[in-house]
Amino acid sequence: MNILYVSGEDIPGDHGGSIHTWYVARGWARLGHQVTVLCRKRAGQAVREDLEGVHIQRLSMEFQGKKIPLLGLPALPGLLSKPWDAVVERYDVFGGLGAILTWRKGIPLLLEVNYPHLDELIWKWKQRHSRFLKIPLLVKGLHWWETWQYRQAKGAIATRKEIVPEFIRNRTWLVHWGADSERFKPLAEPERTRIRRELGIDGGPAVLFMGSFRPWHGVETLSDIIELTQKSIPEVKFLLVGDGERIDKLQTDIQKRGLDSRVIFTGNWQHLKIPELLSSVEVGIAPYDASKYQPLLNFGFFWSPAKLFEYAACGLPIVSTRYDLLSEIVEDGVTGYLVEPGDPAAFAEAVIYLLRHPEERTRMGENGRRRVVERFNWDFHAKQVAEILESMVGESTGLERNGSNH
Repeated sequence: MNILYVSGEDIPGDHGGSIHTWYVARGWARLGHQVTVLCRKRAGQAVREDLEGVHIQRLSMEFQGKKIPLLGLPALPGLLSKPWDAVVERYDVFGGLGAILTWRKGIPLLLEVNYPHLDELIWKWKQRHSRFLKIPLLVKGLHWWETWQYRQAKGAIATRKEIVPEFIRNRTWLVHWGADSERFKPLAEPERTRIRRELGIDGGPAVLFMGSFRPWHGVETLSDIIELTQKSIPEVKFLLVGDGERIDKLQTDIQKRGLDSRVIFTGNWQHLKIPELLSSVEVGIAPYDASKYQPLLNFGFFWSPAKLFEYAACGLPIVSTRYDLLSEIVEDGVTGYLVEPGDPAAFAEAVIYLLRHPEERTRMGENGRRRVVERFNWDFHAKQVAEILESMVGESTGLERNGSNH
């Protein structure tokens, strides 16, 4: 197939959307498909580039620092002249270029839906008392545009059906995201020892949290988890990787509790170097708390966090929270432990147990790594989506053929 992948992300890049876009496109190319990614251009990047069999075409998709994928519309005439078999578009309410293209060409469109974008946007506007909510025609127009994009699509892929409109749910395939199991893997012991020494965690066990330090990532319980764990295992250290809106508050709390010597804030790391961090610790944690984010309460926990797959790929047992979607990723008692959200004591207890039982850590780490290699990797995901596209293209070709016989 000749696939056009429309994404408002920039590739290659270090954030979740960029990583997702790149690995899916590369996966299709590895399967032998022709793949073009239409994506956002960052300063200094070439307009066109070929990487590992993927043709990348970059366009200006920003206005006053805001990502607006539909600003790529000037490329439409050139795109209309190309023999695409199918288009995949990373859904964005301010996108729709792929929907317009497939509407004009009569070819299948598959929407990749990562979250309920418009509902999240309106909720955030309400939180900020945004002036945009006072423009009824704008809000009504956005709802119309969202509906039009979905109605143009032959189908969608999503982590849960509740995040797409009801009329397309019977054409929505549930999928998980993944990790690069070739790059994310346990390190040889000499390399691991070197990295632990460089990080300053060679004096005892270490636990890693990686995230954007937002309330729903569980940062409000992190101090309690760290303190409770440290009381039982004084030599433990915590690596906190990333940045975000609550990091300053967390740092202040850590200092007030006298936990400074037990915690290392690494800041943001390049995605290429993250496997080194993951392979240097004993346990990976993700204390998600949906009660801190209204859209997760409205739609159910809809994220399929890449970091959980990356933890597992590096052989880490995982401690996370008990939500239905997360229980599909972390098998409780098999690849890690799941506890009730907002319960730092139970969370710390699970971490302490793993730190004190190396044989359980090893067993769970091996189980988790095996699941990523067999199922939760980007190449597997790309194959799933390619099969969906092939069925769509086959149906579309069959309809055209039948139509020509009348």
